Amino acid sequence: MKFPFLFLVFLLLSCNNSQNNKLHQDNTFNWLLGSWQRSMSGDSVLNHNESWEKGLTSYNGLGATNIDGKITLEHMTLVKSYDRWTYEAHPEQNEKATSFVVTDVRDSFFRCENNQHDFPKYIEYLRRNDSLFASIGDEKQRITFAFRKQVSKYE
Repeated sequence: MKFPFLFLVFLLLSCNNSQNNKLHQDNTFNWLLGSWQRSMSGDSVLNHNESWEKGLTSYNGLGATNIDGKITLEHMTLVKSYDRWTYEAHPEQNEKATSFVVTDVRDSFFRCENNQHDFPKYIEYLRRNDSLFASIGDEKQRITFAFRKQVSKYE
């Protein structure tokens, strides 16, 4: 009786591990990895940093915005489930994350959409050399944020 049970547990763990390895080997969004920064000055000083890293089953991003010393955070995740990518944005002021379905993926570009969300209805990322452009919008407006790749002394 123990042998069939142990075999079943082993089989389930092997399948789960195989799925994790498959996702970890997926390089779809590797161009997004690293730290990115944008700065603006005017009436106030705004600094926004966004960092992306690759986990076993997802790409994980953290955005930090500093406006006049007040820091707000946003957690972002790109996760693949059943051959479909989803982008989840979770600003710290919101109780839960908002999901966007990735509808277009190309080399150094992706677009995700959620037509049920008030704003934004879409999010796009585009990388050109050491620049990253993140755009949000709906049918009436589009806002684009330009970032520069931050090079670590360890890279």
